Amino acid sequence: TDITIMDDSQSFQKPTVGGHLAAKSLIDSERYDEAASVLSLLLEEARSNPSLSEEEFRETLNLQRHLSSIYEEQGDYEKATSLLIDLCKIQSNVPDDDDPGILKTKIKLISLLQKQGKLEEALDLGFQSLTGPNSEDRIQIQKQVAYLLVHLHRVPEAINQLEQVLEKEKEIFWNSSPEVISTQKTLASLLSSEGYFERTRQLLTELLESLRKSLGQDHLEVVGTLENIAAVLASQGRYREGLKSLEEVLGLREKIQSRNHPDTLSTLQSMSVIMSSLGDHERAANILNEVHSVR
Repeated sequence: TDITIMDDSQSFQKPTVGGHLAAKSLIDSERYDEAASVLSLLLEEARSNPSLSEEEFRETLNLQRHLSSIYEEQGDYEKATSLLIDLCKIQSNVPDDDDPGILKTKIKLISLLQKQGKLEEALDLGFQSLTGPNSEDRIQIQKQVAYLLVHLHRVPEAINQLEQVLEKEKEIFWNSSPEVISTQKTLASLLSSEGYFERTRQLLTELLESLRKSLGQDHLEVVGTLENIAAVLASQGRYREGLKSLEEVLGLREKIQSRNHPDTLSTLQSMSVIMSSLGDHERAANILNEVHSVR
């Protein structure tokens, strides 16, 4: 599938009056292929017939998006993709500031290509779409690029993209926003998997602060993040700091869950491992005995 969507040689115009109403009627009657044909003709004429009002033109584009969604729900990804590609070709002649829908169309198209396993095509379209003013939709596309890079086993590049996403999200949202927190979690996981433990620890510390502000201290997400910090510290050989973090985790788990809860027992087991690394084998053994007695 050719998904090159820029076509600056042709000027932007509007399609024939009334056609969008016929297409809507066909969609309402579930005559989807006929509606697709009508919309295709409308889009072909969009460069030569300026007779539609702006409102009618936007409605035509919305119908094209809607019909694509219907095909997607039916599992006909090829037709859904074809409609969105045509839509992008028309919208590419309208500046993003005038037609914010173009980025939403690209987000959907990238998702459809990914569903079909066309990862490289989806990635190319994503990279094409990153240039321009910072916006929520463009940030979403950059996230898609990062996740595609992960699927393509290009994790260091994905990390670079998500680091940029995080900075942009902090400009648009507040630091404790769900968007920032979600990116911090994903980025920390990728960094840890690649062995970037110091950057992981820094990011998890930021995340911990954000979660404490948004959720409060006595929340399981706070506890889980604190436990992840302890694991990173242990990976760095900073066992005493890791053990101190786990002791805080243990206190919170006993308060929120119970001493005998499976999560608390798992924390105790992690503590015993660190104690053994510190040479405190007797204390480690006592904790393990307690864990085994409960389990």
